[in-house]
Amino acid sequence: MKKKIDQIIQHLLQKINLNQKYIFISKEDAIIEYIKNKYKSKFNQKTEFFTMEKFFEKISGLKILNNHSILLDFFYMLKTEDFLHENFNNFFHWGPKILNDFQSIDINMINVEYFFSSIISTEKIKKWNFNILEQKKNFFWEKIREYYYIMQSQFLQKGFTYKGMLFKRALSHFNFFLYKNSKINIIFFIDIILNQCEKIFVQKIMQYDNGLVYNLYDKNIFENKNIISKEHKKLSNLKIIEVSKELEQVKVVENIIEKLIQKGKKPYNILIIPGDNFLLIPLLHSIKKLNINLSINIDYSYKNIPIYYTFYYIFQFLLKKDKYVKFLDKKNVIKLLSDGYIQKFFLKKNFLLKKLIIDNDSNMISENVIKKYLLKNDLWIIFQIPIYNTKIILLSIISFIRKFKKLLFKNINKHFLELKFLFKLEIYIQKLRIIVRKKNLILGINNVFHIYEQFVNTESIRYIHKNKRGLHITGYEDFFLKNFDTVIITSFNEGIIPPKNYEKNYSFISLDLRKKLQIKDFNNDIYFSHFMRIFQYSKYIYLIYKNKQDEINSGEKSRFIHQIEMNYKISTEKIKNTFFPINFTKKPIVIEKTKSIIHRLHELITKGLSPSSIRLYNYNPLLFYYKKILNLNDPEENYFNKKEVGKVIHKILKILYYPIKESFININHIYKMKKIYESIIKKILLGKKKIMKGENMLFYYIIKTYIKNFIKWDEKSIQNGHKIFLKKIEYKISTVLNIGSIKVNLHGIIDRIDEYDGITRIIDYKIGFSKIKEMNISLKNIKNIFQDPNYANIMQLLIYVYLWFKYSISFKKKRITTPIGIGIVSPAKNGIILQIPINFFDQKKINITYEDYKINFLPFLINRISEILDPKTPIIETI
Repeated sequence: MKKKIDQIIQHLLQKINLNQKYIFISKEDAIIEYIKNKYKSKFNQKTEFFTMEKFFEKISGLKILNNHSILLDFFYMLKTEDFLHENFNNFFHWGPKILNDFQSIDINMINVEYFFSSIISTEKIKKWNFNILEQKKNFFWEKIREYYYIMQSQFLQKGFTYKGMLFKRALSHFNFFLYKNSKINIIFFIDIILNQCEKIFVQKIMQYDNGLVYNLYDKNIFENKNIISKEHKKLSNLKIIEVSKELEQVKVVENIIEKLIQKGKKPYNILIIPGDNFLLIPLLHSIKKLNINLSINIDYSYKNIPIYYTFYYIFQFLLKKDKYVKFLDKKNVIKLLSDGYIQKFFLKKNFLLKKLIIDNDSNMISENVIKKYLLKNDLWIIFQIPIYNTKIILLSIISFIRKFKKLLFKNINKHFLELKFLFKLEIYIQKLRIIVRKKNLILGINNVFHIYEQFVNTESIRYIHKNKRGLHITGYEDFFLKNFDTVIITSFNEGIIPPKNYEKNYSFISLDLRKKLQIKDFNNDIYFSHFMRIFQYSKYIYLIYKNKQDEINSGEKSRFIHQIEMNYKISTEKIKNTFFPINFTKKPIVIEKTKSIIHRLHELITKGLSPSSIRLYNYNPLLFYYKKILNLNDPEENYFNKKEVGKVIHKILKILYYPIKESFININHIYKMKKIYESIIKKILLGKKKIMKGENMLFYYIIKTYIKNFIKWDEKSIQNGHKIFLKKIEYKISTVLNIGSIKVNLHGIIDRIDEYDGITRIIDYKIGFSKIKEMNISLKNIKNIFQDPNYANIMQLLIYVYLWFKYSISFKKKRITTPIGIGIVSPAKNGIILQIPINFFDQKKINITYEDYKINFLPFLINRISEILDPKTPIIETI
């Protein structure tokens, strides 16, 4: 990149009149700084250097405010009488979306009146009522239109603005600027994809007699979006690595760097790009172990800073607090006191937390008990907060922040990010306090929590630590001039690179209206452009992604990897062995089973023990303790994830197949299902809505493909002459398993039970792609099936087999001799539904009899449940 800039500047120096004034402009600060530092002395003293944003601020006379300041100013403008009480109190839910939509219409140069007339008309149609007396008279978007103009007017008076308004305003002043400065030469460098405002700006420069525009990228590469032809030779230097755990990526990066250094590579020629900044801190700690200097320049989201969770748990505790009751929800108190920062700075002697974990006699705890332990502790500020007194809520949070800052000041270098977070949060809460006082507002703890969430979602900290000899770390969207020998990108997963479509959570503008007004989401194009830039200016590239879904990412490789794999034969290296050392010093949490825990376990087995509960225990007994004993549930996610897609698919298959239960599936049934399945999918996804839009469109096609191929799977079997008798679909089943004197109510929901050519078959649907073609159960690994979480799917099916055997015995009142087959049904990569055969024992039998089950499997199932219930067996965390 530097080489190309140097060529352009050298060319200019030979052709231009150096006595004239020049203005250099680029979107990227790095480009402008490089030109300014290296070539400023070569030009006239009046020559100026600007980023596009700074240039727009100059010609418009406005300054850009940060997002949370804009939001608070917008909130201050609102009048309570202009909105329904519910809408006003929920401002911090809808306010950020409105500001994003203002940005969209301004940055895309949309006709404002046409936009508002369209969206207001849509709202009026939705609220239309034939009864004139019941007609809605307060239309939300009519008021929003008024506030759009109020905001523009007030911001102009105050001299500050948001990005979209700045760009639009600057463009309207640009012709006048050129008229007044007709002899100035303007040189613009295109370095990334442009939005509509920026395109118009570039066109104006090109039309200007003294304007020059240079594209810093090879245009041919960008015209061919399949990454290709000229760069084909570089694909041999591209390596794709697949891991199963998030933190394994850190160890992979550490190993790559260590090998590169051993081969004589210089750290300053290596670049690490964390696709998800969540991994930044683990990466820093890992690389420091190699005694390598670092050069860091990255935006770090507030939500990725661990201290965010400290305040999140504080708010979760306060949200569950009841102003009329002097007892507190124990599980939220435990979560708060278990936070790392709380323990390190406020609870060095952990007597209270230990008491709460061990004592399981009640789900509540008295405030007096907390007071006994924390009265002289700064943490008592939090427990005293009255949840319906806005003034004291805000003052108490500010007071706690200040106490926290004092503790962190003892080691400023170590706690730089935390301190910056607390400084920003304190300023934000102070601004809110001023607005509350001036407007005499009443906000509950729920409102303050949403304000906090908005604060962390809209802002980030720029973390800069420069070292010319250090290994470079920067963000995926960050610009760099240097050509690197090696670039390593982590979290190269779909939903991260590129990020999930943000419109559902961050915009009110429907997909239909976006298409109509040509409002473009640049995410995919921008991320592709950055990928091309990285690809073009580096010799070796490592793309690392995680293949298992969790709360952090989708577990799906990025569409860019798919694109490469579709066009070229590039193998993926799969990391199977764990990187964590055997002598890892962390000690597992051990919880002895008290009388209350044993009592809760017996309540659980009386109510019903499911395969998923055993699976959870196998995965980590501590999680089983939290979820099944303490009833601590995970925070609810607002996005439509893979698990939810699975639920919808199960529901649709039940609707389709339930009418033909207890009969043979025939071709007429198949044809009927083919005709109606699309309308059923739409009905379930749409609910009461009439138009399929946004993210639902994507899930519609995923679900449609699965259901269509599932029906084809049955159709193919019937066409090949097989007979399928459908016995049960989504069948709830239970039985009592006697373990000594203990009766265990074992239950589950079997996806499908049928007879395939006369043999009973138990089927479990899976939504994810199948990576194995066959499963074999040998006599040697039966014990592992009921203990190892990696065998969870087979274990689940084997428990279903037992439930069905017991059901058949009780129903027919006689000994069962007929065998049962089991199978997992899942899509291959091409979408075709396949049944993964499961073979029993060394003879590879595909069926199992009740007698075989009782001898070979039942003892291990009983043994595992006995271990869960055994009072002498403690609950030990899996590390």
